Amino acid sequence: MSEIRFDDLRVRSDFGGGAFRDLDAMIHPGSWPVPPLWNLIQQKGKVHPEEMFRVFNLGIGMIAIIDKSYAAEFQESISDATFIIGELLEGERRVLFAKQEILQSVE
Repeated sequence: MSEIRFDDLRVRSDFGGGAFRDLDAMIHPGSWPVPPLWNLIQQKGKVHPEEMFRVFNLGIGMIAIIDKSYAAEFQESISDATFIIGELLEGERRVLFAKQEILQSVE
């Protein structure tokens, strides 16, 4: 495996870190495991899904944005579990969801 140079890493940011200038983040719900505690807090607290996403960052601690051609190699270089959760598109600094069914209402 070749070493991944730091300049291959485009952006590293916590999910709400404002790293997306003139870009939209298209997120693919279901491409990572949601922590069980996340669902428990949502259900017991009757917290709206959008608020859970905003406050708890979708259960994601850190993201790394890299060129697609380096994705597999980059993932292999990380000892923790990693997931490809989405992509960046030209846009207006929005976070979009490819599938809306993750947005379940809390009654």
